[in-house]
Amino acid sequence: MTEIPRLKTLDSSIGLMIDPYRFISEKRDEIDSDVFETRVLLAKTICLSGAEGAELFYDQDYFTRVDTVPGPMRKTLAGKHSVLEMDGAAHKHRKTMLMSLMSDARREKLTQIFLKNLKEAALDWEGRDEIVFYKALHPVLTRSSFEWNGIPLSEEKLEAMTEEMVALFDKAGRLGLPHIESRMARKHLDEWAAEIIAEVRSGTFNPPEDTAAYVIAHHRDLEGNLLDKEAATAELLNLLRPVTAISIFLTLAATALHLNPVDPKKFEDKEFLESFIYEVRRFFPVFPQAIAKVKKNFSALGYDFHEGEHALLDVYGTNHDPKVWEDPMTFKAGRFVEKKPTPFNLIPQGGGDHFNAHRCLGEWITIDLMKVIIPFLTRDIAFDVPKQDLEIDFHRLSAMPKSFFVMRNVRSNIH
Repeated sequence: MTEIPRLKTLDSSIGLMIDPYRFISEKRDEIDSDVFETRVLLAKTICLSGAEGAELFYDQDYFTRVDTVPGPMRKTLAGKHSVLEMDGAAHKHRKTMLMSLMSDARREKLTQIFLKNLKEAALDWEGRDEIVFYKALHPVLTRSSFEWNGIPLSEEKLEAMTEEMVALFDKAGRLGLPHIESRMARKHLDEWAAEIIAEVRSGTFNPPEDTAAYVIAHHRDLEGNLLDKEAATAELLNLLRPVTAISIFLTLAATALHLNPVDPKKFEDKEFLESFIYEVRRFFPVFPQAIAKVKKNFSALGYDFHEGEHALLDVYGTNHDPKVWEDPMTFKAGRFVEKKPTPFNLIPQGGGDHFNAHRCLGEWITIDLMKVIIPFLTRDIAFDVPKQDLEIDFHRLSAMPKSFFVMRNVRSNIH
C-alpha cells in the first residue's frame, strides 16, 4: 500500500479555523490526492474528499463517531449522549426512533404549519420598511417547530426562545462572546427541556402521542431503560433546533433566486423545483466537514488506515468536486433534472442512509420547507432587493451572505 500523502505544515488547526470550508479541498488540489494526512490540534488526522472518500467515511465497519464531537460543539450544538456520538445497534435503535418522527404524515403537517405561519408573518412584513430575511425567518420557524413537536409556546416567550434556539447553531462555531452566549443558551435550554421530559413522564403534561415530546420521553433503549436526562434533552433539542436552523437554507434559496433569476412558472415542474433545491444545497456552503475516528486497522483507496486516527470528511469540497460535477463553481438550476444525486456525491447534510448512517435527521424537512419557500418567494409575495453585500462569508460558521438578504417594500399577494 502507498503511504498517505502528508502536508508539510506542522499543524492545520489555524488553516481550518481561518477557512473551514475550502481548506481541505485547496490542499487536496495542491497535492493532487483525495486522501492526505495532517495534524489538527497536534492529533494525526486523515482528510478525505470526494464521493469515494465519503462512501468509505460512512462505512461503520471502519469509522466510528463515539467520542468524536469536540467539547465546544457538545456544549452548544450537539448536547450530551445524543445519537450523533453513537454507533452500531444502539445508534440504529435510537435513529429509528428519531426517524419515526419524520414520517410522510408528520412532514406534511410541518409544511402546513410553516406555510400558515409564513403567511401570517408576510402580513407583518408588509408594514415594515425592510426586513433581514434570515432573522425574520427565525421566529416563524421556531413557532412552527414547537407546534409540530407538541410543545406550547406563548407569544410572550417566543422572542426569548427564538434567540436561544438561534444561539445554538448560529453562534456555536464563533469565537469569544458569541460562543459563550451559545453555551449559556445550551445550559438554559437543557434545563428547560429536562423539565418538559419530566412533565411528560409524570403525566402532568400530555402532548399528542405522535410528537417528539411524547415519543422521546417514552423511548426505551435496547436494555429497556428510559433515556437518561442528558440523552432525552439532547434528542428533544435535536428535533426543535434543526427546524429553526433551516433558516440558513431558506436564506440561501432566496439568495440563489435573486442571483440566478428563473421564470417562476418553471417551478410548477416538480422535477425542476427539486433540481433547484438540490443545487442550492450543493452550491452554497453550510457544513464544512464531518468528524470520525478510524475504528480498526484496514486498507482502502490504496492506503493503510490505523485504529484511533482522527478523520475529517470534506463536505464542501465533495459537493464541488470537479471529478463529479461539471463546472462545479457555477450555479446551474437544472443540474439535477437529469443527473440525480447519489448518497455520497451530494452530502450537504451528510452521506449514506438516513436510518443507518450519520446522515442529518433534518435533511428531509429541510427539502420540504425549501419546497414551500420558493413558490412563496416567487408567487405569494413581491419585494425589492436593495443594493447589499450578498458575497458569501466563508469564514463564518455557518457561512451566509454578508447582508443576510435584505428585503424592502414587501407586498403580499395572499388573499
